[in-house]
Amino acid sequence: HTLCFALAALSAICLVCSVLWVGDIAQLTHPHMDALSVTLAAIGLIGLLYGVSTVFSGQLVAAVVALVIGVAALVVFVLRQRRIPEPFLNLEPFGNRAFVLGVLLVIAALMTVFSMNILLPLFMESALGFTPLQAALTLLPACLVSCVLSPVAGKVFDRFGVGWLVSVGMAVIACFVLALSFTGGSTTSVRIVLLYAPAIAGCACVMGPAQS
Repeated sequence: HTLCFALAALSAICLVCSVLWVGDIAQLTHPHMDALSVTLAAIGLIGLLYGVSTVFSGQLVAAVVALVIGVAALVVFVLRQRRIPEPFLNLEPFGNRAFVLGVLLVIAALMTVFSMNILLPLFMESALGFTPLQAALTLLPACLVSCVLSPVAGKVFDRFGVGWLVSVGMAVIACFVLALSFTGGSTTSVRIVLLYAPAIAGCACVMGPAQS
């Protein structure tokens, strides 16, 4: 509850600051909202989410039907965006190979961060007997490493480019996430920190440069 209250307060502060100090620098237009595109996107996303969430729960037929409907709706959505003059979502950037590669790298890094932030606390609290506070404190050093390293990775990117920085970052992620997969019931919090922090550091080296 405290976490939700804190995020709500920060969101309110950001809202007020944006209204007071953030101005429009781009030319504003008034495009037409395509209702059919919105409907197709909603059906597609709901179908995919429902299908993926139920595929392992024993409701295989319902999951397959939802996935088929979701994929079909998204295919129609994509085809429609390429034909209408004012698309709901401009998909032209996906015709750029570098853009697609950057998106895939960001997705891979975010999947690592989100999955570890869910799985590690569950593992520490259920298998190792940690309290929620102990599990959170175990993850804290990696969060601090990410905060410190992200601007450093940005400066390295500005000077040397994206190639070797992202390659090293992905290699570090792969090595330390693999090492984390071998942790067992006798694992200590120190070992988790020593394996998790480098993995998050690798994500910091990937996400910023890949987004840029």
